[in-house]
Amino acid sequence: MTSTDAPQKKIDATGLACPLPLLKLKQALHGMAEGEAIHLIASDANSLTDIKRYCEIAGHDFKIIHQENQRLEFLISKKNS
Repeated sequence: MTSTDAPQKKIDATGLACPLPLLKLKQALHGMAEGEAIHLIASDANSLTDIKRYCEIAGHDFKIIHQENQRLEFLISKKNS
């Protein structure tokens, strides 16, 4: 995926407590092709740690695209393991 490509899916997990943003991410990744991306928005501060760690373990690319106050936005690109 290049930086000019739009994500294939968008998840708005604003207002959801952990682990729900991570569970929504896992569900969305299921069935996606390698290289496809998800734009995830969350407001729970624990989401940063949980989602980053999950992506490290699963091998998915993880990038913080916005972090301000209680709004976190991530771009996750699926990698097959």
